[in-house]
Amino acid sequence: MVPGLCTRRSPVRPENFRAGTSTSTCLIATDRLCPASAAPCDRTTLNSSKPSSHCCKNETSLMTRLAVFTDLDGTLLNSNQRLSDINRQTLTSLGKAGICRIVATGRSLYSAQRVLDDEFPIDYLISSTGASVSTFPQSRLLRTVAMTSDEVQESVATLLELALDFMIQDPVPHNHCFAWHANGQPNPDFERRLALYDAHQRPLVLPLNDPTPATQLLAISSAHAGERLQRTLQTRLPKLTVIRTTSPLDHHSTWLEIFPGNVSKSKTARWLCGELNLDTRQIATIGNDYNDIDLLEWGAYSYVVGNAPEDLRDQFTPVSRHDDNGFTEAINRWLVHSSGSLPR
Repeated sequence: MVPGLCTRRSPVRPENFRAGTSTSTCLIATDRLCPASAAPCDRTTLNSSKPSSHCCKNETSLMTRLAVFTDLDGTLLNSNQRLSDINRQTLTSLGKAGICRIVATGRSLYSAQRVLDDEFPIDYLISSTGASVSTFPQSRLLRTVAMTSDEVQESVATLLELALDFMIQDPVPHNHCFAWHANGQPNPDFERRLALYDAHQRPLVLPLNDPTPATQLLAISSAHAGERLQRTLQTRLPKLTVIRTTSPLDHHSTWLEIFPGNVSKSKTARWLCGELNLDTRQIATIGNDYNDIDLLEWGAYSYVVGNAPEDLRDQFTPVSRHDDNGFTEAINRWLVHSSGSLPR
């Protein structure tokens, strides 16, 4: 069993921050705000429950079927982790038009709440790369997924064999707490994350016998080895999902995340669309990094901001950088391409 399971609870409400400034505008015409949900939602750790369709209600039934899925850091937020005034206006306008606004982020629920204020204009939050879904701002968990003990055991054995530094994240909503193992070689980004979560981390005690379920495992490696290690891990762990992303801390190292096989941004987005009866033929998706690839491939209209890696800009429709309101530009392009189906 993983020792010292963290029992600290995530805060109910996120911390406030000031929005940034920007220069572009959103083209969408609006009429009224989305009403917020008041109905509670029951759930269990490994099961899902049907959410109430608290967004996108309007006189026109078609409007209940439109949605935007966007990444958070490096996409919707700027370099200062702020939501610009123009991107905030765009999200508000989408809500007034009855279009569902969903953030899909690699951050845990705890971490996301540190950059989302109570007035952040979205309807749902997909966190931990799809391991959990919650309403916003009520933070009612609608779906959580965890790795089984056997999956954790197999993943740990593989990471130890590959001599990788890694962390085992506790189940949602406490997945900002984790046990860690390091191989003794310098790994500044790994050490930086340990320091950042100093109050929530603990050394992993080996041998690992009968581990508890976990949200995910996170291995941190050098940038040059990231793509090769992702292929190796996916080959060794074929029933699990292995996702590669650029470190949000040093913006250079590679993070390799291991999840249950039914977890990814696109798989959870697809689940939410089914629960809310959203038309996937009109979905807009916006991202900036490798952990967004499956979401971008799944979306009907997919865009990457200008600060995304070059290979992603070649694969998907590029827009302006996140610091230049690329999100709003993507929405404007989506509205033009989807004008025949969007409300007037």
